[in-house]
Amino acid sequence: MDNKLLVENRECGECTACCVELTIEDPDLVKLPGVKCKNLHKSGGCKIYNERPKTCRDWYCMWRFMPQLSNEWRPDLKGVMIKRVFNNIPPGYEGKIALNFEIIGKKSAIHDMDFIEV
Repeated sequence: MDNKLLVENRECGECTACCVELTIEDPDLVKLPGVKCKNLHKSGGCKIYNERPKTCRDWYCMWRFMPQLSNEWRPDLKGVMIKRVFNNIPPGYEGKIALNFEIIGKKSAIHDMDFIEV
């Protein structure tokens, strides 16, 4: 996705959800979902930030692209990571934006009215 579409002045900050939740299959880094990246500092942040693999440099959760979501939707705060889906789109929905809402925090997030409305 085009980085020019990122919400202005919205940064990952202390969120490291992608460093834990994502599957990474990059020649320079392989990581299973739900496993902390070996390069994640205990206090947060990436040990190899300036040299991190292209996969890490290019990936952003959808919170970074969706201005209609408030700052409370940052994945580590909301407990929900929104990911763009490109494969296995159901028939009739090809060419449309598909999103995956992955619960990464408490399962009670599905009862949150903001979550239900979105």
